Amino acid sequence: MKRILLLLLLVMAGQWLSAQEGAYEVKGSISDSSGESIIGATITLQSDTTATTLTGAVSNAQGAYTLRLPARGAYLLEVRCIGYKTQQQRVTITQPTMQVNFTLEENSVELSEVEVVAKHTKLQSNGNIRVQFKGNPITKGKSMSEALRFIPSVEVTGNQLLLNGKEDNLIYIGDQQITLQQLNSIPTSMIDHIEVVPNPGVSLGQQIKGGIIYITLRTEAGLLGSVSLRTQFDQRGFVDGMPSLFLQYTKAGVSLYNTLRGGGGRYTTLYKRQNKYQGEASSLVTTMSDSKKRDYAVLDNFGVKYQINKQHTLGVFGGVIYDRPKAETLLQNGAGQTLLTQGYDQRILNLNGGVSYAARLAVCEGLGIASTVSYSHSQSDGSAYYSTNEGELAESKSRTHYLTFHPRATLVFAGGNQLTGGLSYNYALDDNDAGGVSSGTLTQIIHRQFAISGFDLSPYLEYSKMLTKCLYLQAGLRYQTTVMHYRDLLNAQNDYTVPNRGLYPNLLLQYMLNPAKASGIGVAYRHFFSLPNYGYYSPVATYLTKNLYSIGNQRLKQETFDEAEVNYFLNRDWQFTYRVRYGRNIIQIMTYKDETAPDLYYTQPSNVGSRWSHYASGTFNKSLFPFWRTNNILYLRYDQEQMPGRSVESFSVGGTSTHQFTITKMVGLSVAFSGETARQQLGYTLGGRYGLDLGCYASLRHDQLQLSLSLSNLLHSRDRITMRMGDTTEQLRLDLSPCRRLVLTISYAFSAGDQVKPVRTESAATLSLERPVL
Repeated sequence: MKRILLLLLLVMAGQWLSAQEGAYEVKGSISDSSGESIIGATITLQSDTTATTLTGAVSNAQGAYTLRLPARGAYLLEVRCIGYKTQQQRVTITQPTMQVNFTLEENSVELSEVEVVAKHTKLQSNGNIRVQFKGNPITKGKSMSEALRFIPSVEVTGNQLLLNGKEDNLIYIGDQQITLQQLNSIPTSMIDHIEVVPNPGVSLGQQIKGGIIYITLRTEAGLLGSVSLRTQFDQRGFVDGMPSLFLQYTKAGVSLYNTLRGGGGRYTTLYKRQNKYQGEASSLVTTMSDSKKRDYAVLDNFGVKYQINKQHTLGVFGGVIYDRPKAETLLQNGAGQTLLTQGYDQRILNLNGGVSYAARLAVCEGLGIASTVSYSHSQSDGSAYYSTNEGELAESKSRTHYLTFHPRATLVFAGGNQLTGGLSYNYALDDNDAGGVSSGTLTQIIHRQFAISGFDLSPYLEYSKMLTKCLYLQAGLRYQTTVMHYRDLLNAQNDYTVPNRGLYPNLLLQYMLNPAKASGIGVAYRHFFSLPNYGYYSPVATYLTKNLYSIGNQRLKQETFDEAEVNYFLNRDWQFTYRVRYGRNIIQIMTYKDETAPDLYYTQPSNVGSRWSHYASGTFNKSLFPFWRTNNILYLRYDQEQMPGRSVESFSVGGTSTHQFTITKMVGLSVAFSGETARQQLGYTLGGRYGLDLGCYASLRHDQLQLSLSLSNLLHSRDRITMRMGDTTEQLRLDLSPCRRLVLTISYAFSAGDQVKPVRTESAATLSLERPVL
């Protein structure tokens, strides 16, 4: 019996050893010099002696691969990918599992411009779009606004930025939020890459209505910098000039940047208003509003990041803005007689700063923490001038304080599970003292002293995981408490408090159909809210005409939305989007009759009803030929708004078409068209619009000198808005302002120091200052 058992054990041991002989594998990841995963790279395993191919694999959406080996021994690994130099490495397998990672070097010689552009734009497994700016032909000679026009799912028309047709998008450099105008002051040559997040999770902000664009600056040892000048002209001559200086310095774990801008200009707006009165005495009253504004400003933004060691990173950021706007508006009737003169002279100072900290803790594997604290203070001192029969002056002051605190933690488990949790706390205080006038005509310009304050506290939890090699899941939940206090410092009986609370979930599923071809489909759902602008609470009246003024509403509540979106990426060239959104307590600027005086109306924001919105779009982004790059978006929009006793339906069609023509490697032309049919809303109707821009650009001295000359609104429509003022009055406002602009931009980049590879700071197991959790 013992002999039989011994024989069985020997047989089982032999089978186990035989199985182990075929259980060897090589796995790892493939990335480029910036640390970005390379999708679709081919990895082959060859015999080191005969050079015959034994097995192969293709890297997945995370750049990972796995090869199974028949036995231990010496082998040759070879990695190939279009746009990169082939790399080989000899390995000797002695253990069941061996990790071999590859970093491929770009091979720009074998790439045409068409392939270079495609290689620089990548659809990530979470649905975000990453665009490499360094070496990308679409950035040559362009401002950031012009370059963004060639990014898939992005539209830029004037000063408006849309992501998949969504408004209210945010832009960040590190932990600092900036505007599109501030971004335009940074030359494209100073940016390493951007990442477009069309559907942010709950960990990226508590009231984001649109998406986010993250800017990552170049990281090279030594000094990088640029000087630039942007100036505009219209039919009346000089409009504005804005010189700027950008500096970035990196050395020994310290990286800092500073953007200094200054300049001034004059701006003209001219509106024609027609008030149509119906009833027993129908009439049409025409007025002209001519406004001339002069503005002088100095702006500075800075950021410092210190890599204390591999586990700890400290960041400091801040800025200062000094603005001195002056304006005068002349209101005349159809015969040219002056009805009202208004003007203001303001001095605005804004100071802001913050500290961010991120660390990986040794408490357990994959644990990271981070925190951001920021504070801003803004003060405005000025005077408003009103003149009907005699001049009157109203002084005004405001002081605003805004504090944010955002601690969070991320835990990465084995298998790629990631759990993120934290809370956001924001506090704002706005003190105001506005003077009045004694005019019997402008009855609403009275002395007001008030304070608007509020806070919101919002804990959240978010989970994400690659369920399979191609399926990504992200789910989160946020609880929000927001309270707004309005205090009338002259009459406490007018004090008012508005509380808002709710649970806000978020879900995202992204499935990569073919990672190598950037083909995938994403489904997102979120329940979110939007707080009213603090300015909407202000009781200070602003006269638009002698018979119409605007005023705030202290009883506004937040808007809430449910949104579902589907994004289908057919390949790198085609993208299709469908989105449906339902909103409650929608804020509309409504028009009401002022019962204190005849023929006097006022506009006021109000939570008046609900809205269904359907949006469908198709995007075609491609290099048709080596000399021709195009990005086209066509969209359909259907809106239905309701309020007690009234409803409005509106269907509109619009789109943008942008083209870049490369004449030589250094010189090119651009053409951009945008347009949309009329849209009707509860409070007003927007007329159809269109605009055509032309431009030329040059990139000289190895891309150091960038020149751009554009003519915006060469062909354009006049903005028309029709407002319904009660049941018997309608106002048509036509914008006759000078719209054609000749824009000249000159930028020169310089550097001092040795170049090094960009530092990759974002991974599944770390928290990155480049992509902050807001």
